Amino acid sequence: MVVEPAEALFGEVDIPGDKSLSHRSIMLAAISDKPTYISGFLPGLDTLASLSAIEQIGISVQQKSGTELYIQGQGLSHFTQLLAQKNRVLDFHNAGTGIRLFSGLLASACGQIKLTGDASLCARPMKRITVPLRQMGVDIRGAFFEHNQEERAPLFFNSSKSPTKLTPIHYVLPQASAQVKSCLLLAGLFAKGETTLVEPIQTRDHTERMLVEFGAKIKKQEKKISIEGDPLYQKLALKNGHYEIVRDFSSAAFFIVGALIAKKAELLIRKIGLNPSRTGLLTVLLKMGADIKIINTDFIQNEPIGDLMITSKNKLTGVSVSPEMLALMIDEFPIFLLAALKATGPTIIEGIEELAYKESNRVETMVKGLSQLGAKFDLNSIEGKLIIYPLKKPERETETVVLDSAKDHRVAMSLFMASLLGGAPVKIQIQAIENIETSFPNFFEQAKKVGFCFNLIINQGGAKCRQERLL
Repeated sequence: MVVEPAEALFGEVDIPGDKSLSHRSIMLAAISDKPTYISGFLPGLDTLASLSAIEQIGISVQQKSGTELYIQGQGLSHFTQLLAQKNRVLDFHNAGTGIRLFSGLLASACGQIKLTGDASLCARPMKRITVPLRQMGVDIRGAFFEHNQEERAPLFFNSSKSPTKLTPIHYVLPQASAQVKSCLLLAGLFAKGETTLVEPIQTRDHTERMLVEFGAKIKKQEKKISIEGDPLYQKLALKNGHYEIVRDFSSAAFFIVGALIAKKAELLIRKIGLNPSRTGLLTVLLKMGADIKIINTDFIQNEPIGDLMITSKNKLTGVSVSPEMLALMIDEFPIFLLAALKATGPTIIEGIEELAYKESNRVETMVKGLSQLGAKFDLNSIEGKLIIYPLKKPERETETVVLDSAKDHRVAMSLFMASLLGGAPVKIQIQAIENIETSFPNFFEQAKKVGFCFNLIINQGGAKCRQERLL
């Protein structure tokens, strides 16, 4: 695909449902004792992989529309019995959240179950969940890599016990990871007694908030979270049987930053999720001087929401981003780099080590791509530190620069927005955009609506078969 710089961005952006909440809601609905109606579900490739896994387990799912689901939960004890019926292979494609959280959901499984995914997913570290799960008594192992003592997908559950009796643990997480925390909280539901987790740095708390909505017994004190498990007698269910998923802040982030760095822009984004454990980017952008107004605030399902009005009228200034703040904007790192490039003065980010383990090595991929547009960085991987310098207008503009997204959906959308950088070439060609469907199926439709101009080249069987110009 080839994207040209937009002269101005104006209008309202329709953001899809939150990907994190979509994964979590269908998993908790599966172990609920009552039927659950879910609205606002994100029908992206990642979340559909999790939904398919739930159906393969034997949970009844009815789709009223792409975003509305009815799930007939089986309760904790009956869910465990379903897992013992036959051997299975569950394919999560590119869904890191799906495979890690589902590993907690399968903690008491009896029989043989294999969890796998695509090449990108099978390259991501899984020892961070297999080690504590084994401490709880789960018979799980991953593909072992001797050179770095790491385990990766595929993951294998192989238990002859029916069901596996789990032991609650007190576990200090070695790294800040909402996926690991959520995996162990779900596993804790199947362990009689109290499982306690301690985070080194606070991460997104969607799982804890949603567990409370479903009636789980959760205690939270700063970075310590405890859950009371009782697989035989604990009943989980929503009070009114309906879970409404708020709109995804991480998806909105591309248009938020896009509006800030455009020559002229005024965008409105309605009813976006504003969970403080997810909006580190918003905090940092406001500190940089961004013109972002938050109005019409409210709560949906224990999740704060609001409308955002964003303009390009204010200049941004460079800031320092601590590891604690970076943990609250971990998915927004790629798009944040564009804001940093448009700031006056350097921006310093610390604690970037965990970004090597996302869908791609996001630090290396973004630094490489943006450097092709003239950006300057100082990267110290050993210290986990990145310095971004203000982008200078190139001495001469090139017609087109080809950038590789490394098949990472958030990198691809960030490089798309890089067409708005003043120092960028006339056109940017982005390779491997297919994975945008992972989290933002209507991204191009929304980009077209607010003023972007691009050529979308559709491939079939590796051959270019059609080209359409979207104005």
